[in-house]
Amino acid sequence: MLGDVYAERISPTSNTRLSFDQTIDGHSSYLFWLSELFASFIGAPVRPTDRKPDKRTGKIYNSLQFKTLAFPCFNLYRDLFYGPLSIYGRKVITSAISEYFTAVSLAFWIMDDGYWHEAQSTIFLCTESFTLEEVQLLCTILDSNLGITATPNLRTTNTSSGYRIRIYIGSLGLLRSLVSPFMHASM
Repeated sequence: MLGDVYAERISPTSNTRLSFDQTIDGHSSYLFWLSELFASFIGAPVRPTDRKPDKRTGKIYNSLQFKTLAFPCFNLYRDLFYGPLSIYGRKVITSAISEYFTAVSLAFWIMDDGYWHEAQSTIFLCTESFTLEEVQLLCTILDSNLGITATPNLRTTNTSSGYRIRIYIGSLGLLRSLVSPFMHASM
């Protein structure tokens, strides 16, 4: 849920379904692997999506997508990240996620929304859609749950700005040992 997964709930009395979306270039094998992990929850195969041009860049990013069926077991994640009945209107980070955050969580977060920055020799996690306070809380959870030191890093472009998480170079060995068993071969 920290990455590119979206939890959909159409009404307060309905159950939640998860929507997975990844760009075709470089991530299609990862998405097919995810669909295999969720095979018992999905009713339709992976399919391409029709995208409109990105508001920031004007480019069209081709992607693949699959959705689970709606199940009550996914309501917890919807409520955890969007608030009961979507009171927040967007994904939010609260201290409640600390209880669920593990090395597996971090591995999937990196695969969904992380990248290796060659020039700085570190990993960044794309968290620009969260507030600075939420990013700071995520850094605290990384440290308290896994012993990984990370800091908010301001990223500004011509069209937007926000904070992403920069993993401290001294934590990369620990990070690698924690997440390697859970990483897809393409990552």
